[in-house]
Amino acid sequence: MLKKLTTGQIVGIGVALAVVLSLVMVFAMIRPTQQKTAETTKTAETTETEGGTLEKVSGKKKEKEREQAKAKKAEDDWRVYSKDYMPDLNFDKKADLISVYQNKGLLDRQGYGIKDIPTVWGTWLEAWYRTQRERNIALENPYFPIDGYSADPNEISKLANMTFPAAGKPWNVAVTVKDFGAAMAHLRSFNGMRRHGMPVVSNVAFEGHSPNLRLTYDLMLYVIPGTEPPSEDPRIAGGTGTSGGGGGGMSGMMGGGGQASMMSMMGARGGAGGGGSAKGAE
Repeated sequence: MLKKLTTGQIVGIGVALAVVLSLVMVFAMIRPTQQKTAETTKTAETTETEGGTLEKVSGKKKEKEREQAKAKKAEDDWRVYSKDYMPDLNFDKKADLISVYQNKGLLDRQGYGIKDIPTVWGTWLEAWYRTQRERNIALENPYFPIDGYSADPNEISKLANMTFPAAGKPWNVAVTVKDFGAAMAHLRSFNGMRRHGMPVVSNVAFEGHSPNLRLTYDLMLYVIPGTEPPSEDPRIAGGTGTSGGGGGGMSGMMGGGGQASMMSMMGARGGAGGGGSAKGAE
């Protein structure tokens, strides 16, 4: 039987679901903000060079300064969030593409390449959920499979962002908790995930009663590299497959049907709690 929720509990869910989606918002705003700044700057310069009135020139300069301030704040916010949540990928244009693919793709994990990401991420997530047992969170299905990447190293050039397990196909997670408070603590713990992408939880539902309350939700991880991926190497004759976890784009990221309101999402980072890093999975 679906558990009936009070107004206060519904608000609590909205807060708990605010899992750093502001990072997506920051990323989505950077490009248009930069474009707006460039347009405003050009307009201001044109107004001045074409002999506009002092009032118009002054107004355009102030508008330019406001847009420049917005662009700087968006970029500053991005640097803060990405440092916390994004992995350290070896996306250096000078790096050897085959080495990045084979064994030098993850700067914080010696010996692992981009090809290993699906296995590394799945194993890490399993370990993270094992730490939740300390909070009496019982996971029904302990596995988090991710499709493998293409055998062609040149596919790395398409990894402007990565979605796990795949764009539009989240993990369907079910856990058993002792009560509503424990469920909220579990949802908030996603804010404590680090260096594996931005976790987004959606479609939260409850069944049953304490002390065997069943909590279900969808989970996805979004990786937005801090730099552009390396370009294709024409000397490499690779396969023609596609990367299993690499789709997602901004349109895929903004989907998912989460119940949290946009306002609560934007306030996520300040209320982060709990989770931390999975033991033995760093």
